[in-house]
Amino acid sequence: MDQQRALQEELDALRELTMSTMTASADLGFVLQFLKDSFTLPDHLALANTLSNALKNQGLEASICIRSFAEKIFVNHSGKSNPVEEQRIIGQMAGGRLVEDGNSLQVNYPAVSLLVHNFKFSDERRGQLRDALALLVEGVEARINSLALAEKEAEAQRSKREFFALMTHELRTPLNPIIGFSNRLEKKLGDNIDNKHRTAISSIKHNAENLLRLLNYFIDFSNLEIGEITLNKKNLNLEEVIDKALSITAPIVQGYNTEVIKKAAPNQIFCADPIRFTDIVVSLVCNAARISRNGKMTIYAEINACEQQLDFRVESCGTLSQDFDRQKVFENLVNRSTGCLQKSNELGIGLYLTKRLVELHHGSIELIADKNGDIFRVCLPLENEKKLHPIAENC
Repeated sequence: MDQQRALQEELDALRELTMSTMTASADLGFVLQFLKDSFTLPDHLALANTLSNALKNQGLEASICIRSFAEKIFVNHSGKSNPVEEQRIIGQMAGGRLVEDGNSLQVNYPAVSLLVHNFKFSDERRGQLRDALALLVEGVEARINSLALAEKEAEAQRSKREFFALMTHELRTPLNPIIGFSNRLEKKLGDNIDNKHRTAISSIKHNAENLLRLLNYFIDFSNLEIGEITLNKKNLNLEEVIDKALSITAPIVQGYNTEVIKKAAPNQIFCADPIRFTDIVVSLVCNAARISRNGKMTIYAEINACEQQLDFRVESCGTLSQDFDRQKVFENLVNRSTGCLQKSNELGIGLYLTKRLVELHHGSIELIADKNGDIFRVCLPLENEKKLHPIAENC
């Protein structure tokens, strides 16, 4: 009998140990699953509500206080009728990492406090829950910190947008009248103005236009970085877009004394954003004109229906001074202390934006070194195939 009783006691102890281990494992599984799911939650309020509901599903009544970057969030799903009193209690108890007061347990971290009510369990179970809740709140604290970083970044982006909006207004306000008045002055005086004053007026207008163009570069750069530039694609006539870009760049091309040769078949239709594709062409023409100073540049454009892409090239008769320039020219922060990059606003930032606009069209851009001069080449995939011309017959 004594052996049988001893064996029964050992079995009972083993059963209790097994149940305790299984309960602890279930607690750990719950904690790990919640922490995994917490990284799909978008904000602090969703995190607090989901945590409260998860604890309720585990049979625990809880009040939660989360301190976000901008505010303090309090969630009370404990069934108490006075949430203000709960806030007072959760604030008073925040005097340590783990605080037990009768049938309540509070776990405190800098960004989150969890108050569990009706904490009526056996000593062993209380210890298991205490460990599990401490691990849970520690994980929630880490998630809050990651949300805080995202919130601070979003606030920084908002401040950045506000700054650029203010800068745009403040700088464009005087620039537009300067450009407008200089144009009016040139037209009004006409042939009655001497060369000295004509040069001065032209210099005022040219520098104001350069400053406005540089300002627009920075604004577009900011919008690209925060993903606020979207494309409005339409079917376009390739030759018409090129002609429009050439009319825009005519003063710059003439200033570099560069002859433009256009080789583009008529009535070629492709799909792109009309404004942004014109920006791409303008940028490449300006850069090629500068490289081809006092020479010729050639524009080739054709729709390759077999390859299902638009092939656009601007060939200059000059070259950048170093291979380093050619490799780095599409990067954001180019080394302006080398070669021709030092003197040109069309290189560097302009080509970085050009590359980003090409990539928004899912295309590619490269600068090719050729024995006759550097070549800017853009390839864009064709879209809306049923409306594209010419139609390939022998592909």
